[in-house]
Amino acid sequence: MLPFYAKFKKLCQTRVTGLGLSAFRVFFSLILLIEVAKVFYFRHLYFDPIPYIVEAELSFSLVLLGWLGVLFFLLIGFFTRTVAIINYVLVLVFFSSFTTVKYHFDAALVGLSFLLIILPIASTWSVDNFLYKLQAPQAGEQKVRKVYYFLPVLLVLCLQYVDSFFHKAASAMWLKGLGVWLPASLPNQIYTAHFWLLNQKELVMGLGYMVMLFEVLFIFLLPFRKIRPWLALFGVSMHLGIVFTFPIPSFGLTFAGVYMLLLPDSFWSKISGKEGRRSNSIFTMHQFSWLKPFLVVLPENGQVKQEANGNSGTQREEVKVKLLYFFTCYLVLAQLIKLLHAPLVINASAYTGTSTLRSYTAKIFLPLEVINAKLLGVTENLIYTGFQEGSYNILAVEYVAPNKETAWLPIIDRQGKASVYSFGRMFTKWSRTIGAYPEDTAQVKDGLVKFTAFWAAKHNIPLQDATFRVLGKEATVQFNWEKNYLQKQIDRPWREVGRLKWHNNQPQLLLH
Repeated sequence: MLPFYAKFKKLCQTRVTGLGLSAFRVFFSLILLIEVAKVFYFRHLYFDPIPYIVEAELSFSLVLLGWLGVLFFLLIGFFTRTVAIINYVLVLVFFSSFTTVKYHFDAALVGLSFLLIILPIASTWSVDNFLYKLQAPQAGEQKVRKVYYFLPVLLVLCLQYVDSFFHKAASAMWLKGLGVWLPASLPNQIYTAHFWLLNQKELVMGLGYMVMLFEVLFIFLLPFRKIRPWLALFGVSMHLGIVFTFPIPSFGLTFAGVYMLLLPDSFWSKISGKEGRRSNSIFTMHQFSWLKPFLVVLPENGQVKQEANGNSGTQREEVKVKLLYFFTCYLVLAQLIKLLHAPLVINASAYTGTSTLRSYTAKIFLPLEVINAKLLGVTENLIYTGFQEGSYNILAVEYVAPNKETAWLPIIDRQGKASVYSFGRMFTKWSRTIGAYPEDTAQVKDGLVKFTAFWAAKHNIPLQDATFRVLGKEATVQFNWEKNYLQKQIDRPWREVGRLKWHNNQPQLLLH
């Protein structure tokens, strides 16, 4: 007997309302639409060697605009399966394969975009379902397999939490209870400051340990139905804390949104099962009956009908269950393979004398790891685990006009916190510039040139003769709690560390 197959089969055979999946489709489509809209706005900063001056050989403007249209169709559930496939391909192109900015959120975008292809996300709250009801106004509510609710939870929450714990458990910062306090105490890592919370030593350190405990226990507590609301409450609170503190709100919102799939079946049934709605919908269907002759040309209508029927023969049903089972097992195995690179596993293998076996096994599975990362988003969860004690510099930029007036660029604000130009994947891009200073001058120059050229174009400032001051502020990373630590970092003065001068659209960086 395959492990847990009987329970998995029961989940597949249990039919529930598909409203939760449709609600998640709407939510995730909104998040992804905003993310693509930001890429469109910053497209010259992403793709141009020098924004607006030396433009990229290929223009992605029309593709990105088309992608926004695809996401709108996905949002309203029109041609749902088709646009889900198109969206997945575009996610692979822009966020997985050919991206120049590595952003940890991309893995979740890839994985969830893939799942949208196989999940019945148009069974309600969709144009496709509305058109199906035109053909069959007496049809009841479409039911979906309960297991579909757990696939995103498994891929995005369970497996990511397990991997995250294996990295945190080997981090001195997290082992000392500073995993929440330290990242929130570094100005360029945040956009809002929570001074009161950071100054409550026992509370903020307790939160750090609770995060670790939550991540390692989540997968084991998930099967207990009565505990799920408490898991959802803590998980949503944790990710909303990320949303309101760190400049990666799309990441936090998406993870928080997955928890809606853990809401009880009764919650979604109460929303979708109102008496009288069916009669009202039938009345509406009659009003739109003139559309029926056109429905034969809509391929998605057949797909919705097939999902609505739900019974395609016992033998075929068994094949579907087994395919879903093996796909789930593959996801788990793929993440376990990735754990071979986790510091905790590396340390354990060194202690037990199995380092050679671990290294050899990891080498064998390396090609598979690359495929899993690119196509399914199965990667290591390294967020806020790589801090090392020491000092580094926060960099900011100030424009100096010919009349000596100045303008602070919205990359890092005057307090040293993240600003508009360093949110999301742009936060990753600017962090690379900060991390390269002062050793890698070429990397520093590349970041400064791109951000200043982009800002200048948006503010109609000619680069025939322009000067930008590069300002630095010291920030320190320490693995011991200290009261008012964030305020002390903010209060440190800025100093000029160089100037970027533009002459005839040619940049020259002079570092002190």
